[in-house]
Amino acid sequence: MSFTFRSLRLRAVFLIQLCTALAVILAPLQARAQHDHDDDDHDDDHHHAPVHFSHPLFTESPSPDTKLRLDFIRGVLAHDVNENTLRVEGEYAFSRNVSLEANVPLTSRSVSGNRTTAVGSGELALKLATFAAAAHGVLLGGGVAFGVPTGNEEKGIGSGHLIEIEPYVDAGWMRGALELVSFASYSTTTRRNSGDEKEESLALAASALYHLSPRFESLVELEGRRSVSGEESGHQIVNAGAGVKYHIARMRALVVGVGGRIPLTTNREFQSEMILSALYHF
Repeated sequence: MSFTFRSLRLRAVFLIQLCTALAVILAPLQARAQHDHDDDDHDDDHHHAPVHFSHPLFTESPSPDTKLRLDFIRGVLAHDVNENTLRVEGEYAFSRNVSLEANVPLTSRSVSGNRTTAVGSGELALKLATFAAAAHGVLLGGGVAFGVPTGNEEKGIGSGHLIEIEPYVDAGWMRGALELVSFASYSTTTRRNSGDEKEESLALAASALYHLSPRFESLVELEGRRSVSGEESGHQIVNAGAGVKYHIARMRALVVGVGGRIPLTTNREFQSEMILSALYHF
């Protein structure tokens, strides 16, 4: 991992300033949430599971769920390159142990003022969970995700032929108002053309979410990925983020969130990224 102390300090200051600003903006919502506490007796009745983990902003929840989610992601890739992505995601839980998830992004990229828009690579994911250790606040699971070739290679947005396969395992632990979640995954690609190199990577992701009130949540997230084959073999990327979420009063199934993240390593996919998210549980 190669990064200077000065760059790490500047990124840490950015995250602290972001969290402070978000706390100031949403402080009135937190006060309102305290008054609405008595309305929360029915909270999460639709989950019907011994333990259920809230959804982070950038990573995933280990809990199978039925939901509809809409994300707007603003990314600065370089000095004169930025992206705006609108991502629609749906998940259906066949039972408390199994769910199927799908998402598709629409990305608009600007390079030196020239803007290109296209559908990016989508994703299908099967999520499995076991509640054998639920009495201890632990949820264990795993699954497999498939990158769908719905992208437009001519415009440089996603892939139109590669299929990514990413099996993973996950674990969640909750105690009181604290929720800790971690994921470990391996990814590779198939349906490669003659000129495509085999790309493989290992990834770790973790998040810590704290319920500040019945409706107000804060969280920090960390994601790391290392390429083990392909053009970027040996490259390592680490991203750190922070955000807040709010459960809409008298409509508990609707959750909105805002957050940001930055890279901590010299190798990076973006310079900064912010997300606005709305999620509805069924």
